[in-house]
Amino acid sequence: MYSFSSRVRYSECDEHAKLSLLGLVDYFQDCSGFHTESTSRTMAALAEDGLAWMVAATQLQIHELPSYGDEICVRTWNYARRGIMADRCYELVGPDGQLYAQGDTKWFLFSFTEGRPIRISDEEIREYLTDEPRTDMPPTKRKVSFGGEGKAAAGVSVVSQMLDTNHHVNNAQYIEVARTVADIATQDIANVHVQYVKMALLGDVMYPVIYAEDDGSVGVSLRDAAGEAYANLRFGLR
Repeated sequence: MYSFSSRVRYSECDEHAKLSLLGLVDYFQDCSGFHTESTSRTMAALAEDGLAWMVAATQLQIHELPSYGDEICVRTWNYARRGIMADRCYELVGPDGQLYAQGDTKWFLFSFTEGRPIRISDEEIREYLTDEPRTDMPPTKRKVSFGGEGKAAAGVSVVSQMLDTNHHVNNAQYIEVARTVADIATQDIANVHVQYVKMALLGDVMYPVIYAEDDGSVGVSLRDAAGEAYANLRFGLR
């Protein structure tokens, strides 16, 4: 398990002085990034070989988000490898062990040379895998699907602030865009399920389609002009 400690910063809070959803996802991303930097296969080493870890699917469960100034600990670990996929968990906890939020993700190793995901070798995963069990969450499905007819919303242009070091929209930004266009308050979100389909690049426009699901959840599909999804998301509400 890899972990780091922090305090909730003002810049990470929403209007209620609680850690924002974007801030939560950023903490989880940062933790796995720091984990990578603690191994011999740093981001720079991977880049030299034309490789990068990318997320295929994410599931989040939010119990209660910490407030401005609260001390927190973020922890992550890889618990399984299945073919081209590696599974990683996250937990956000307080100093007393209070569990604020959990995450489960499915990752793949992308080869820029071959232009596709590649099989994860023993050497590539050796420094990550642990015997620690998966965090207590429902199974994370690879895909997100919707029922009924969706309602189109105004397009969202990709600007430079949304990009990460792979030069495409950061995973957290898809979640924040979907939450914003669906007008969902963070405090109303119990869980999030995300399927990442393809990369959105600088200058692209994401066209949201919003679904009111029968179970009370809200689905959002972020699509290109041809109707192909960049990401599909479902927000489970309290």
